[in-house]
Amino acid sequence: MEGNNKEADINLSGLSTIIKLNNMFGFLPISLNEMLLATVGEVLKLFNPNSCAIFMIKDQDVIELAAIQGKESIKPDFDPHKSHDIKHCKVVRDSLLFVSDDKHHCANRQPYGEGYPFHVCIPIIAEKVVGVLSMDFLNKKAIFSDELNILLSITNQAAIAIQRTMLFNDMKKEKIELETAYKEIQKLNNELSKKISELKDTQEQLLQSQKMEALGRLAGGIAHDFNNLLTVVIGYSELTLNELSQESSLRFNTNKVLKATDRLKSLTGQLLAFSRKQFIDSRIINPNRLITDFAVMLKRLIGEDIELEIALSPDVGSIRADHRQIEQVIMNLCINSKQAMPNGGKLFIETKNVKLNEIYTKHYLDITPGWYVMIAVSDTGHGMSEDVIAHIFEPFFTTREIGQGTGLGLSVVHGIVKQHNGGIRVYSEIGKGTTFEIYLPIIEEPISDLTEPYQDSNMPRGSESILLVEDEDLVRELIRDMLSGSGYSITIASNGEETMKLIQKTNSCFDLLITDVVLPGMNGMELANNIRALIPDIKVLYISGHNEDIIHKCGVLEEGISFLRKPFTALSLNSKVREVLTS
Repeated sequence: MEGNNKEADINLSGLSTIIKLNNMFGFLPISLNEMLLATVGEVLKLFNPNSCAIFMIKDQDVIELAAIQGKESIKPDFDPHKSHDIKHCKVVRDSLLFVSDDKHHCANRQPYGEGYPFHVCIPIIAEKVVGVLSMDFLNKKAIFSDELNILLSITNQAAIAIQRTMLFNDMKKEKIELETAYKEIQKLNNELSKKISELKDTQEQLLQSQKMEALGRLAGGIAHDFNNLLTVVIGYSELTLNELSQESSLRFNTNKVLKATDRLKSLTGQLLAFSRKQFIDSRIINPNRLITDFAVMLKRLIGEDIELEIALSPDVGSIRADHRQIEQVIMNLCINSKQAMPNGGKLFIETKNVKLNEIYTKHYLDITPGWYVMIAVSDTGHGMSEDVIAHIFEPFFTTREIGQGTGLGLSVVHGIVKQHNGGIRVYSEIGKGTTFEIYLPIIEEPISDLTEPYQDSNMPRGSESILLVEDEDLVRELIRDMLSGSGYSITIASNGEETMKLIQKTNSCFDLLITDVVLPGMNGMELANNIRALIPDIKVLYISGHNEDIIHKCGVLEEGISFLRKPFTALSLNSKVREVLTS
């Protein structure tokens, strides 16, 4: 009767334990370690072994201690601090016995381990054997069938919990992997969006560049035609003045024409500067000295209602530039600032050395990294919006009323700076003013002498024989009249082929060849080389109104070659002819 009561008690306690574990394992998340320790603890309470442990099979060859509890010093065969090689171990499912090795058999008949007469091992099976529940007893001698069923229920419960925990951990791992993959996709998407944005910017820049290049070619072509026409207007106006008496009423009108041509020459220069095709008289200059010398004129330009402040860094570097074009840049920026301050204000001009890194130059200036002289022109005017800033360097763009400007001022600034291998950046805010920063590369060379060579105002004369080749009829006739009036013997031709036939037919010997650089058929350089084969001692003077790129391709701008740029005056032409003939 007492045995039956004990059996009933154990069954009741076992049922209670199974329910408790079921409730505990049904609550997720719970770690595998917590679940195994809870199982061992409940088995320890229920069966009162001297030690209880769960070993988990890591893989087919390795088993490791996962959880252990006991009432006294525990000496299991498996060291709880390391894994064990179990190549020769197996779990016998049908007999529910765990065979640890060939020497010790864990059954009710034979003790396991030194000091433990009775040992029980129940496999934990979740589709496959994943572990084993092990108990050691000093006093117990047998396991009843009800007890075994309870142990089987507990290990089955543990197996289900292990499966759920492993599934949960797998899901958690997959979630982490998915989140990581999602973040990676987001990162790639952001990078793709950035690349697309950069591509759009590049496309816009390319379209803008192509538009500016097309306008530049147009401006260069217009400037060439202007230069030819200006040469004619200036030349004949000067010839007319020379023939008029001092009392003639026509002198006033003729001088007005010449004054108008100065404005046209300036406009032509602006067109060439915008197209970055203007001739550059490059010299090594000190920006501080240039600004200091130019300051007096700037003060007259901006007026008394604007206060001019100049802050020049004493150690600023030298630059290679055309000083007149840099003066034009500063002047145009100051004019722009003056118009932004109709009620007066402050104008600041600053210089300093700056080192630009690759990131800054790539994103803001499109120039090579390195040391630059920065010339900053700032004002306290009304400022500009971002939309206006986006267009300020475009030709003919202006925010002023019709008739108050050509819209070329800032595009000329941009063209000159770029032609000097520099960069320009604009900062502006409505109501707070504007700053233009010009960056020009520093040059480690001695400063050049900017003193202009002396030119005698008296018209030079000569009697040499000159061969003139010019395809523009009006320009050709003008040059002939200018030079023949100074005593020279002039022979004219309109192209290279005509010139070569003339020389071979007349067998003439000329002292000087004056040729346009760009001619129909062969260019001026090719013509000069062909003539030198027949007249080795002939001297050559090249003339042109084309832009620098075209002339440079023809090789005319190389050192030692005589060149006169259109438009020119009778004095400058005769002086240059005399210089070449006597060199």
